[in-house]
Amino acid sequence: MNRKAIITVLVASFFSTIVFAKADLPIHGEKAISIFQPLNAGDSSLTKSISVYNQQIKIDLFDDFAVVNSIYWFNNTSGKNIEMRVGIPQVESEFRKVYWLRININDRAPSAARDTNLKEHWQAWMVNFQPGITQVSLYYGVSTSLASKMNCLRYDFSNYKWWKPDSTRGDFWIRMNGGLTTSDIFGVFPDKKFLAGNSIAHGSISELVKDSTGGVLICYRSLDSVPINLSRVNWEMKYSNLTAWNPNEKIIATLLPFSAIDFEGKKTQQNTSPVDTGNGMQWMIGIFLVCAILALFIWSEWQRRRTQ
Repeated sequence: MNRKAIITVLVASFFSTIVFAKADLPIHGEKAISIFQPLNAGDSSLTKSISVYNQQIKIDLFDDFAVVNSIYWFNNTSGKNIEMRVGIPQVESEFRKVYWLRININDRAPSAARDTNLKEHWQAWMVNFQPGITQVSLYYGVSTSLASKMNCLRYDFSNYKWWKPDSTRGDFWIRMNGGLTTSDIFGVFPDKKFLAGNSIAHGSISELVKDSTGGVLICYRSLDSVPINLSRVNWEMKYSNLTAWNPNEKIIATLLPFSAIDFEGKKTQQNTSPVDTGNGMQWMIGIFLVCAILALFIWSEWQRRRTQ
């Protein structure tokens, strides 16, 4: 092996170690949850007279999953009843799969959505938007677990394009559960738009929409390395607990400005994260390879001079 070849192997080994150590990025391509939309694109002309007048998003965060209660107040300004089939698309590349979806319209008894069983599955139902205000409340569960041993949830505002532009009033509430607190949140986007206490965070939707690039992203600590089987979660009990929670302005008055931008969880996980431990091992292996190649180089030079 000549000197040029040895140097080439040395450099390649060192930089390959750096690349593999940096390769694990935790939140690229994160799927979203959002407001529902018309099942048929042709109904979009009807939705232009229906606006989201107000809304309240409440989310209970657990390790591996989240429970969502979204209440939307729609204002139909057409002066006539508009009935349409709406739903949540289950597009794997864009939207999270939802569990135990229940719909409550104008405080009636909750009903279950139906799967369209089409090529792209939808959880769908009928809504009759009467003139004036119609309240539609959704409840469902979603997975938040990522392969990088952390949890992330994204709420997307871009799906609001289906409805008439009106007001961005409303509240976005987050409650930590199962031993989690707001100190376990690595990152929240947009930053510095939430107020938080020990277990509760609040954001004004008008501020979140104005300063975000289309949604809210929350990433937080994973407590257990073994994922929860979501089919065994008692969603009905989680539903009761979440709907019974009625946060208000008195709670907001107790909260303080909150900021978290460590989306990879580096500071919090540096002593405990399997990912960071693995990266440390990769650096050690890289250093070992460099030392081994240097030793081989020195030995080959010594052998060459000895034979001269």
